[in-house]
Amino acid sequence: MHRTWFTGNFAYSRMIRRHFDIGLDDGLVTPWLVPGVSACRGSRPEDCPAPDLAALARHGFAIRFEIEPREWESTKILAIVYPEGQRRRLEPARHFGPIMDAIRTQAVARYGPDVGHPGVQTARHESGTPHPESSPLPVAPDFAALARRWLTDENS
Repeated sequence: MHRTWFTGNFAYSRMIRRHFDIGLDDGLVTPWLVPGVSACRGSRPEDCPAPDLAALARHGFAIRFEIEPREWESTKILAIVYPEGQRRRLEPARHFGPIMDAIRTQAVARYGPDVGHPGVQTARHESGTPHPESSPLPVAPDFAALARRWLTDENS
């Protein structure tokens, strides 16, 4: 999916598509299918249940799960849910929704409104204009040919 879902090479790649479904809306994560793969024509994605802690409650247990981010982006992540900077830990059940909304908003601003859709034909610059390196995806690509092209297009 080079130039459609990402650009760059093995050592440095830039993601231009984002899959935002983490199951917060319906409890299911619906994966993307690679568009145009002839062997998968007519296939439908299989929903996967998003993990939760409901099973514990059925057995009389309660749990509070917190994450203390320590990566270089932690200040930006924490600022999304704690604008006053008052806390240093995330509660996934409470905070992942607003964090994903912020990531989605930033990705749309950078790559355009189609960033969250797998089958869009061209990549976009941060300005929203078509990326000069992007190329339309063939109607029914040969996956092996796409892999060879990715490995030879200034990527090795």
